[in-house]
Amino acid sequence: MKLKSCSALILCFLCFFVAKASTEDRAADAAAIRAHIESIFQAFIDVAQDKIFATHSEDWRGFLEGSRTPIKGIDDYMHANGIEWPRPANAPKSTPYLPPGTTYKVFDFDVQFYSPELAVASFFGEFQKDTITLRRFRIMDVYAKRKGGWIQVASHTVVDPEWRAEQMSHPMNLTPPIRQR
Repeated sequence: MKLKSCSALILCFLCFFVAKASTEDRAADAAAIRAHIESIFQAFIDVAQDKIFATHSEDWRGFLEGSRTPIKGIDDYMHANGIEWPRPANAPKSTPYLPPGTTYKVFDFDVQFYSPELAVASFFGEFQKDTITLRRFRIMDVYAKRKGGWIQVASHTVVDPEWRAEQMSHPMNLTPPIRQR
């Protein structure tokens, strides 16, 4: 009887420590995925096209704002973002996508793990200039663990509909050229 009680107690402690280690591993994985997502936002600010390419899998799948059919592969992803890819060897540096001084913010971030090597991250991300939001996205990314690290393998990215509606409700300043047209 004593042996059974002792075995049960040892099993309980073992389960507790395995569960705790698993939770800590997931926290580290969630932090790695968030850091990866933030590096993508920064790459768009920096016009770092090689970094954008490197942060997405070759077999990437998904939808971006305005895509009418699924985007298949990293080359199509780059083109869907308006990035000339692959870049010619002596091509001039691309025009920035965003004004100088732009920053990003990621919020309402959540990651759900479906296996040791598959996770889905849902969040809002926005580009800001000073305190003004230039664009806010509602994103769901799929991440896979490959070669020991997390990489984005799929995404559904749209401009946040609530933010868009709010922006459209503001009066627009008409510049002289627009007024003239």
